[in-house]
Amino acid sequence: MPRRHPLLLLVFFVMVLALLLLPAPVSTRRGAALMDLSHAPLFALVTLVSFYSLPPVLRSARSAIAVGLFVIGVGGALEIVQELTGRSANWLDFRANVLGVSAALLFTWARDSAGATRGWALRGAALAALVAASIPSSVILWDCWRQHRDLPMIASFEDDLELSRWRSNRARVTRSPLHATAGQFSFCVEMGARQYPGVYMLWPPNDWLGAVHRACGPGDAAELVVDFWLSDGPPLNVIVKVVDLNHTYRVKNDCYERPVRLSVGPSQVRISLDEIARSPRTRLLDLSHVRLLQFYVESLERPRTVFIDNIHLKGGASISSRNDPSIGRTGERVQ
Repeated sequence: MPRRHPLLLLVFFVMVLALLLLPAPVSTRRGAALMDLSHAPLFALVTLVSFYSLPPVLRSARSAIAVGLFVIGVGGALEIVQELTGRSANWLDFRANVLGVSAALLFTWARDSAGATRGWALRGAALAALVAASIPSSVILWDCWRQHRDLPMIASFEDDLELSRWRSNRARVTRSPLHATAGQFSFCVEMGARQYPGVYMLWPPNDWLGAVHRACGPGDAAELVVDFWLSDGPPLNVIVKVVDLNHTYRVKNDCYERPVRLSVGPSQVRISLDEIARSPRTRLLDLSHVRLLQFYVESLERPRTVFIDNIHLKGGASISSRNDPSIGRTGERVQ
């Protein structure tokens, strides 16, 4: 970019900073993956713009390396600063930044290369760096497609990639061949003796309402069904939490958050989607845009292990009005 347009350069870099620092309006796992996918191309572009903004006399291999190291350093600093702006630092993002910068440097060296063979080899290496940077996000995008395809099944834990959909809090999680009820594996959650141990799926397949209507048709009341198996010890109250895209923490009881009581051994919990939809005090929970599914315990005095499997949606009746009294659940409701 010519040096005679410094204002355009300033606007460009301000826009890049805004993209990297401001909280992003991402509402799905797919959207987050697409944002991550943009890191390498964005940093490649920033490196190219920065290098070609230099006077021609300063454009050398050494200055390209200096520009690349500077852009990498700024990218690393921005990842740390993101913690202060409502976003989170991510090692994979930094790795993508480095690969994007590397691709840009390889491209600049390819343009200045004297030999055609060497030039094409450098361009191929630049493309390979961009492809390598895209692999983690591409895998997530493919898994998002699988989640949509598998609805009304939400989770059956049949491969390791499913674990990437979940996060743990004060708990150790693994796939286990024990106590599986759908397929060959279950989700083993070893909770520590602390407050609020458990697991959550951030950005699950979000259109629960559409899934039960498309796949199940009319019949019994639509339900969320979860299979549990509790290890030895006293009964345990596990809280099931469902949050939609419109949830706000400023309003109390603005999501579905209810305890279910598990006894030792197998239990199947069935929760009517009507009950979930009617749980917020001032509105209906939007089951077409579910954002979080969580299972946790308020407090444990000693470690406990629970196995989870076969999380799915069942039935197909329409979600009724707030005044409809029907509640479809098996098992004991904790008051």
